[in-house]
Amino acid sequence: MRTLMSLASGTALLLTAGCGKKAPEATGPIEGWHQEAGWSGSCYYPKDYKSSDRMAGSEAREAIMSQWKGERDDGISFSASKLEALETVFLGKPDAVKSVAIQNLEFCQNYMKTGDKAAWQKWFSGLKSVLTTGDCKWPPLRYQQHDYLDLGKGWQFEGRVCKGDRVRIEVSSLDKYRLSDDGPWMTGAGDTSQRAVGEGYPCNLETCFHGMVVYKFTDLDGVETVGPVGIETVFNAPSDGTLELRVNEPGDSFFDNVWRKKGSLIDHSSIAYIGLE
Repeated sequence: MRTLMSLASGTALLLTAGCGKKAPEATGPIEGWHQEAGWSGSCYYPKDYKSSDRMAGSEAREAIMSQWKGERDDGISFSASKLEALETVFLGKPDAVKSVAIQNLEFCQNYMKTGDKAAWQKWFSGLKSVLTTGDCKWPPLRYQQHDYLDLGKGWQFEGRVCKGDRVRIEVSSLDKYRLSDDGPWMTGAGDTSQRAVGEGYPCNLETCFHGMVVYKFTDLDGVETVGPVGIETVFNAPSDGTLELRVNEPGDSFFDNVWRKKGSLIDHSSIAYIGLE
């Protein structure tokens, strides 16, 4: 009898020792789509990723945009045109996605708790303006623009540039013109024997010659800067603005400007803006 009781006690001790304490459930930050009790839908919780983690950033962008597009069936659907514009902004500013996703979560949580989406809608509508504050009004000039020089007009061939753009301006070196009946034939380099002296010339800098192709840069405040081009130059945009070209001659009378004719062929100088990286 005493032996059986001893065995029973030993078995109980072994069973007790074998059970131990239940390990606590692992806890951590919520990531991805999550829905609290009582909510009408889910909100996206962005990962705590670094700005260099492009994959996580792309995942966050696609997630929040899917909700904005109305794909979550939770009563949220924002302007398609604003969505398209924001998608373009995000592609150009991938590091902005993280802060936007965090702010979006706050508006989503409030909506899921209260059902009022007015504040979320207002924030979304002004988001593009906030993200692009201080940006150039148009895309940077990273492409090429081509045309032909018109001897019968003044400033021409508008090119829009952003601060920091480097643009190579090229003029044909083979085609020739003259600016008076007895004047010399010249290329875009102008008559290098005659400096442009006097206020009548658009460009009367020491490096500007009569008849050469010159540029005018106009910033967004309307301040103009004129300089020489000749056959080729590289322009570094000091701010956002526009570029234009013309032949450097006094006044705005172009009636006697003519292209050189060779048989049935007439010269026409090509001009180009070439965006440089």
